[in-house]
Amino acid sequence: MEEKKQTLESSLEYLKNAGAGEQRSLSRSETAESVPFMVVEPVETFVGREKDLKELHRIIVDRGVGAITGTSGLGGIGKTELARMYAKRYKADYPDGIFWASLRGGKWQEEGRRIFEALYPGTDIAPFFDNAKAKDEVCNRLNRKSALLVIDNVNEAHEIIRPDCSVLVTTRERSIFNIISRIAVKELDRLSVDDGVKLLMKVLGKARVARDSSGASGIVEILGGMPPALDIAVRHLESFPDLSFTDYIGQIREKIEELKIKDSEDKEVVVSLELSLKGFESIPHGAECIGLFEAAGVCVESGFTSQTLMETAGLGGMDRGAVEKLCRSALLQFDRRSLRYSMHPLLRQLSEARLKMDESRELYYKENHCTHFLHFSQAHKNSPDMLISEKDGLRQAMIQTRHTGKTDELLLIFFECMIQPFWQHIAGNDYEGAIRYLVMIDLIDMNNPVPVMTDLISILQVLAQNQAVLQESSCAWVYMSLGSVYICLGEYREAIGFYEKALEMYNRIGDARGEGNVLGSIGIACADLGEYREAIGFHEKQLNIARRIGDMQSEGNALGNIGIAYTNLGEYRKAIGFFEKQLEITRRTGDAGGEGNALGSIGAACVDLGDYRRAIGFYEKQLEITRRIGYARGEGDALNSIGISHAVLGEYYKAIGFYEKALEIYNQAGELRGEGNTLANMGITYGKMGTHVRAHKCFEASNVIFRGLGSEDVVAEIEEMMKNTECWLLRNGVVIAKKKKTALSPLSSGLQGNENDIFGKENNNDIGG
Repeated sequence: MEEKKQTLESSLEYLKNAGAGEQRSLSRSETAESVPFMVVEPVETFVGREKDLKELHRIIVDRGVGAITGTSGLGGIGKTELARMYAKRYKADYPDGIFWASLRGGKWQEEGRRIFEALYPGTDIAPFFDNAKAKDEVCNRLNRKSALLVIDNVNEAHEIIRPDCSVLVTTRERSIFNIISRIAVKELDRLSVDDGVKLLMKVLGKARVARDSSGASGIVEILGGMPPALDIAVRHLESFPDLSFTDYIGQIREKIEELKIKDSEDKEVVVSLELSLKGFESIPHGAECIGLFEAAGVCVESGFTSQTLMETAGLGGMDRGAVEKLCRSALLQFDRRSLRYSMHPLLRQLSEARLKMDESRELYYKENHCTHFLHFSQAHKNSPDMLISEKDGLRQAMIQTRHTGKTDELLLIFFECMIQPFWQHIAGNDYEGAIRYLVMIDLIDMNNPVPVMTDLISILQVLAQNQAVLQESSCAWVYMSLGSVYICLGEYREAIGFYEKALEMYNRIGDARGEGNVLGSIGIACADLGEYREAIGFHEKQLNIARRIGDMQSEGNALGNIGIAYTNLGEYRKAIGFFEKQLEITRRTGDAGGEGNALGSIGAACVDLGDYRRAIGFYEKQLEITRRIGYARGEGDALNSIGISHAVLGEYYKAIGFYEKALEIYNQAGELRGEGNTLANMGITYGKMGTHVRAHKCFEASNVIFRGLGSEDVVAEIEEMMKNTECWLLRNGVVIAKKKKTALSPLSSGLQGNENDIFGKENNNDIGG
């Protein structure tokens, strides 16, 4: 009996400390671990791959870890579906359960909590404060020899964890070879002709395929055995039973010629999609289906409901028939676990590309999306679970208020609705519950405008004033969050004060990882104050802790930030030495984002040394990485930096081209600070070209952005450049119409670190503490 009591107490203590704290008692049945199978069924069109499945099983049995990637990093090859089929086929080999973490549009904080909910069904699991803590705790709980953890859609190798159980990873990122032996990697190729024909038989029936077996083989061959392309093609052929295989092949050839596609690796998907969409034009409600497909491109990547999609497309009054038809046509995916729809990443890119050709239609969908979630937030402001369930969609809508020009009108309404459950917890003296809600809704990390930041300070101070009723880990989170908000407001001394309180608490509870993060944040704040020697001291302490606990990612961050401090001290060659050490670590650990930061920092140091051609080489490598991993802000930074280098070299037209690409990226991602910097750089470049009217327009737009961000020092510099430009224009008889100054609210600017400044010198690449 005593042994059972100890087990219960241990479980309670674990659940209490896993995140913000579990406050209610758990029954003995609730604490018993279940044997989960967290895997959805593979798609109905999954065929073949028998040899691949057997080889993958052999790898995992022999080595305890396996990875699926596409040959030469090929996307759309069916990695996730193979992992699902593997889990289904070999379920009996993992009696302790099969766990699934999807990092496509998600992160370990969320996926870790899902795993714990599967382990403890019916139990209200507390959230994790950060991804590192979540990964640590998942590793601790999955030390179950006969379990399998699938980590799906890994973009960066450092997201891979290795608990004491079998692990299967799916990724397009080939840097996994740095931490997983090549012997353990199964490189997946396109479907063979035989397997492709089996797919056609499975959907269209053996009789139809037998009538033209050579035509069936020809379809597989012309579509290159690409699973998404074949899925779309076979569903299209199913909808048109009188369409012969030969005629369909002819349509494919015509479409390839019409679109002038040659060597694009995704050309097969593009062509099959275009033919499928053209097919909708001849069926009832086909136009609505096309509209829904395009509207899905502005919905959140992690998944959306049918109601969200239909209202975004302006079809809220229709039934779900058109949505279901998109699923049957393989243009949408449905997750029975979450009851949400999503798009294959390749199809999402094509949906977004179609919208970029029709800006008015894109704006229409974004306005509808914002309106839908505005109504949702108002209807559910007293329902925290509903708000949390749609936090990704709410965040997307908040960013889109910027794109639709309705930030000032709508953003505070969103915020007030989303913060309502916090005040309900406070009214009930449930301070841990209030913290828990803030963590789960991600309000602190949503990078809000100045008025919202002021409200966040008031909210967090309510918690700080009641720290006596909080766990110390919760208190530390509150003080860290206050520090981050003050950093965003540019009040660095206040931020350091709160970071120091967090540091004291992390020291007291023995949380070395938390201690290292705080030291890094203090170092960044010192650098923002121009106290670079002090910053180096804090980052060196962070570096020592990272090396002691084996946190190589934090080690790389510390090295990078030390390099940045030396850059600001003018010791550029010394800085490059630290950046090169950072680069070595990021490549060893597969931290592609960190690798991109290091390359960008070396490029910036080369600029400071006057070696602009060499700098462009590093920036181009940074750009390649950021595009590969889908890091929009980093992509914009790299484009902006390349533009600056070309401008300094006098290659002004080239510079403007890169600035325009950077603006497009920043605008889509809601990165206002990056957008403001790029506009200012464009203004400077247009001025050097003698195009002063355009220069003035750029400065004016940049000024509006930085006013909204509350960056008065930057505003003063931009206004000085505006005055100089206006003087030139007046001397030359050009009259500038004065625009009313309006504040544009920021939606997404970094909580820690700065972007490129308006003169193009990179003083912080957001390696971040």
